Amino acid sequence: MRALALSVAAALLLVACSDPREAELAQEIAALKEARVPKTSYDQLLAEVAAGEAALGDAGPQLDALRAQIEETQAGAGRLEAELQAEVARNTRLNQEIQESTQRVNDALARQADLEQQIAIAQARAQTFKDQAAALSRELRPDDPDWARRLHIQTLREFLGDVARTWPGDPVLSAAARSALPTDEHEATRVGAELAARIRDRVGEVYGLGAEAGAAATPNVAAPPPAS
Repeated sequence: MRALALSVAAALLLVACSDPREAELAQEIAALKEARVPKTSYDQLLAEVAAGEAALGDAGPQLDALRAQIEETQAGAGRLEAELQAEVARNTRLNQEIQESTQRVNDALARQADLEQQIAIAQARAQTFKDQAAALSRELRPDDPDWARRLHIQTLREFLGDVARTWPGDPVLSAAARSALPTDEHEATRVGAELAARIRDRVGEVYGLGAEAGAAATPNVAAPPPAS
């Protein structure tokens, strides 16, 4: 009886375990078995992973060396950039100094040109005085006729006044211009000729106008004025 009961129970258990999805599950299990990676492939994959990790381990020092080189290169680039900026600033300062120096040179040249013009004007004026003094030193002659002596003495007085106003600070010219002429016309022409010669020589000396050519030549007697 007991054996029969067990047989019935087993039959009932088989009936109870039968499931409509049993076939589907069997198909999925079969598919998984077909897709299962063979053990040799899995072992090969593990070996490749281990080799990759070993390669990464070996590349570590190389990567560290490359990082050090990169840092050194960056530091060098920073130094070069700083040097470049310093050179740019230096060139800027040099250009500014060159511009300022050029401006100073131009200003100096302008002042020099102005001074040269003033000197030329002063020399031209001094040459006029020198020529007039030289002419008076030749024309003031005691042996000239009375009218010529009076005319030349009057011209000399006017000339001495111009010299006194033009060179009040020159001791030689100022003293000559303020010298009193004798009342005697003969003596006045002689003294006047000496004063004119002194003024001529002093003006030539101060302005570098050179010696008067023919200053020592013997003058001719003045001709009388034309009849009116």
